[in-house]
Amino acid sequence: ADGRGIVLAGADGQPGLAGGEAPEREAFTVRFLGSDKPRAYRASVRIVTQAMNRGQLSRAQEGEPPMNLYYVDLPVTATVR
Repeated sequence: ADGRGIVLAGADGQPGLAGGEAPEREAFTVRFLGSDKPRAYRASVRIVTQAMNRGQLSRAQEGEPPMNLYYVDLPVTATVR
């Protein structure tokens, strides 16, 4: 993790996930650290992949991952009451 992102290690201990006939899967949790202010808090989790069949192709524009990678933004909401 570098404050802007996190690199997941697969079951083999290496960064990234293997594809092919038996692709790896990696579960992850988004933890909300809490707040005293009641409201809805929103964020996005960006998944970046080389898989050509998932997500949007990056053109390396501002806010995008490096060129020719694909990405999907997953919305996350936590509501404090």
